[in-house]
Formats: sequence, structure tokens, C-alpha cells
Amino acid sequence: MASGLYCPVSISCTPVLLINGCDCVELSPKNGDHLNIQQDVMNFLHASAEFRLTNQYIQVADDRFPNTIITWPQLDDWGRLILCHMKFSVLNLLMVLMAVASLVALYSSRQTILTTTQRYELLVAELKARHTELEGQNRVMRQVLGSLTIAEPKQIHAIKLRTTARKTWSYRVYLPDGANYYFACQINSLPLEPNPPKVLNPPGPSTIGTIVTNSVGIGRSPGEYVVTLSIHQDNDQWEYKLNVRRTGDAGDGATGGSIIVDADGKWPSNENWNATGGVSNQVELPTDKLPLALLDYRAMNGNIKSSMDSDQGVMLWVGIGR
Repeated sequence: MASGLYCPVSISCTPVLLINGCDCVELSPKNGDHLNIQQDVMNFLHASAEFRLTNQYIQVADDRFPNTIITWPQLDDWGRLILCHMKFSVLNLLMVLMAVASLVALYSSRQTILTTTQRYELLVAELKARHTELEGQNRVMRQVLGSLTIAEPKQIHAIKLRTTARKTWSYRVYLPDGANYYFACQINSLPLEPNPPKVLNPPGPSTIGTIVTNSVGIGRSPGEYVVTLSIHQDNDQWEYKLNVRRTGDAGDGATGGSIIVDADGKWPSNENWNATGGVSNQVELPTDKLPLALLDYRAMNGNIKSSMDSDQGVMLWVGIGR
């Protein structure tokens, strides 16, 4: 405390004051000269040998003031020098505890944020995986139902539809803007290559025309259509019908067909086995790659053992019209 602290003539010592949790010795000049007080105190401290002076603090060297650090002298609002040494107190303890509690709370909050972030990232990954799974299931269901998924609006899209009637085939086809198109079928006399026959004079929009024997074409503008080809027998004659109906229209669409000429001894009256090609699952194709074979049905009998050698059957395709 302040006992044992000797002051020079120019400095008077007052009792210890408790200021902000510190035991303080208030020193003030007798003559009121505030200009020389700091130097006087420094000289006093050096002379007394009770303090060790550094440029940051003054340390008490007297056994009466163990482990006591006095801050560098500063003038208060009244021009007095205040020498404070730190002292452990309940207030210091509370401040330390509050600081530790704040650090613990900050660490706990950070850990909570990290845990929440990790959970969020895991949830996002699970949702993405579930979304991918549902997209796959949706594609499968759309395939089963025969619905088109238009991924590239500038390309032709086609998918096979389920049918229960014999010798009946149905497809859903999307025709993009930018051109006119036609659907055509041909019975027997098929090209041996898998590509559809070349049509020199395809039908225009909303027209129906015979292309060659046992062949018919129906012209259509861009849009989505259901195309159905059916072969049936009426008494001793075989007939074919091609129907094209715009999706969503209430009408029956356009139908073209005829009696199959020279069917005796050929398909469809004579068939031992067959091979079917064309569109099954959804396909997309640029318009410059047309024509697209929707159906390539090859019938084999007698000495014809391979579909590559058979010109009998039926082919259905879509091409660029005029």
C-alpha cells in the first residue's frame, strides 16, 4: 500500500485510492507546478531504489509491494499523477470468467454453424440424388405411357406407343418448326438396306397421296402427332390404313390406305417369322438426318432366312415434305 513510500519535497503523498479495481497512490506537487511533476516522480523513483523504471511500466522492488506493477505515470483531469499497481479482485475474476464464457460461447456457436452447414450440404446431396432418381423414374414412366420429353425443340422426337391389336403399330412424333413433313408407309417391295425409300415428290401439308404401289403418304406441318399403321384382312383381301392425328385434336385426323396388291403368297398372308426394327424408346434426330424409319418390319418365309435378304413386310417413316 502507500505506507513506506517516501516522497521528495516537491511531491506530497495522499492515502491509497481505489480506482477501477486498482490500489492507487495519488501524487501531486506541493507548489502546483504541473510541468515538472513527471520528472520529479522519475527522479524520486530512481533515488528511492524501491522501483525499477522501464519505458512501459514501473515495477515495485520493495518487499512491501510484492509482484506489483505500477503503470507509467499519467496526469489526470486535475493535473495529478496516478501510479496504479494491478491487484487481483473479484471484479477481475468476473471479467476473466466473462471473457472465457464468451470464448466458449463463440466456439460453441462456430461448431454449431459448422454442424449445420455439414447437415445442409448432406441434405442438398441427398435431394440431388433423389431428384436424379425421380427423373429416371419419370423417364421410364413416360416411356411406358408413350409421352415425349422435348429436350431439343429443334430436333424431331419420336417414341413407340403400346398397342394391343395385331399388326398395328403406333408412334408419337414431334415435328419442329422450320419445315413441312410427311409420313409414309410401304407394304412389301422394300429396299434391302434399312433406310426408307426415296420419295421424289412427297406430299405437301394436309395432303394425302399415293407414292408407289402399296404405299401412301400424308403431309403435315410442324407439331406433335400420333401416327398409327394397321394391317387387317377383310374377307380374302388384305388392307392397310395409315392415320395421322395431331395430339390434342378431338377429330380422327387424316387417314390414307388401300388394298394390298399381290398379297397372295407374300406377306401378310404368308409369314413364318419376322424381325422388327425402327423406333422403340424415345429418339431425337436433327431434321437434316431425315428420313427416320419409325418401323422396319421384315417378314421371312420359304428360302428367306435373314431379314437382310427380305423385301417383304412393312416400313413406316417420316421425312421432309414440300
